[in-house]
Amino acid sequence: MSAASPKAPDKAPEPSMEEILASIRRIIADDQNAKAEVVAPVRSPPPQPENDDVLDLAEVAQPRKPQPAPIEEPEIDFAESGQIDFDSISFDDDEPEPEPLPPPPVVRQPDPPRAAPALSRWRPRARA
Repeated sequence: MSAASPKAPDKAPEPSMEEILASIRRIIADDQNAKAEVVAPVRSPPPQPENDDVLDLAEVAQPRKPQPAPIEEPEIDFAESGQIDFDSISFDDDEPEPEPLPPPPVVRQPDPPRAAPALSRWRPRARA
């Protein structure tokens, strides 16, 4: 027998829309009941008291900011007198500045090739 034949004894009739919705509602209700059973946690026994003889420094200590390394200041001989002796500085011993280098030579780009002259210029002129 073909699938289009109305006399198919092996096929059960299709469920109606109401039956499908009722089946979905039953499945949802069963899932919600199963979740309610799982959600109720079993109370665990209270934790054992810790050994109070151990000192936890994390509970007692306060965080400290790191101290910067000490800066060693160089000794300055005029620091005690409070004045600088500018007369003792000699500016004559300095080396003169070197002469600046000449600017680099300008390299000129070659001219682009020119178009060939028109043939009319090369044609011999007619004599009058």
